[in-house]
Amino acid sequence: AVDTAKKADADRDAKIKSAETDVKTKSDAVTTTSSSVTAAQGKVSATTDTLTKANDAVTKAQDALNNVDVVTVSVDPNFKEDLKNWKNDASEDNSDFLKDSGFNSISASTLSVGNDDNKSVNVNSLSNDDQLSMSHIYATAVNQLRKALGTDSNVATVTSDAVNKAKVRAKEYEVRGTDPRTDGHLSGAIENLAFLGSSPDIKTVKDLKQIAYQAFLSTSFDDSRSNWNHLTPNMYANGGVGVAIANINGQYWLVVVLGEDGTPIANPNDPAALQAALVKAQADQAQ
Repeated sequence: AVDTAKKADADRDAKIKSAETDVKTKSDAVTTTSSSVTAAQGKVSATTDTLTKANDAVTKAQDALNNVDVVTVSVDPNFKEDLKNWKNDASEDNSDFLKDSGFNSISASTLSVGNDDNKSVNVNSLSNDDQLSMSHIYATAVNQLRKALGTDSNVATVTSDAVNKAKVRAKEYEVRGTDPRTDGHLSGAIENLAFLGSSPDIKTVKDLKQIAYQAFLSTSFDDSRSNWNHLTPNMYANGGVGVAIANINGQYWLVVVLGEDGTPIANPNDPAALQAALVKAQADQAQ
């Protein structure tokens, strides 16, 4: 009877240990499963965050591309030849032909400014960004002109030195205080000047871009009164471009400096760069 009782106790102990082992195994399994669920939830959250960021990047890139400035300089097919003929023989006929093809170029050229350019500006106190807005429009137009006329071995870029030089030049003209139409250019820079009037309607960034574009058109295609001397730097000046505005005794002038060195400043409205950013964002979104 004693042996039977001992055997029963041993069997009971074995069953208890077996049960304890089973409970521990199942508990470990529950813990492992819980950890797996937590890890899976973390991966889902990370994936959701990544997708959200990718979608936001696509939206941002698309909006930027939709608001890009589009400069289109359409040079009349006869302008290059007319210019060559006028340089060889500045006869009245050749002069008229050149003026006609210049007028046609102005008529065919366009500027579409982005919808985000309605920010107010103070024409008497432009910021560096305001200057850059004008400078990039002018440089883009210059490069299109050069490509059409075969002088694009010199690529115009907006540079820090050119932007700063334009600002300094504008102040120098204000200090001199006389009309450039009678007293001419100050020495010390390759530049173009464009008269804006006594009360220019410049209230937004869009207005700044428009006047820079119009100044380019007039100095390139409506320059017969100056014997096309403003066209020359637009075609050939090697180096950076910078634009500023001078208030000379209430008479406003656009000051365009060309041919300066300095660190190139990327155009935030460059369509090629914005298109590349959109393609990358779409590729990230698809992953």
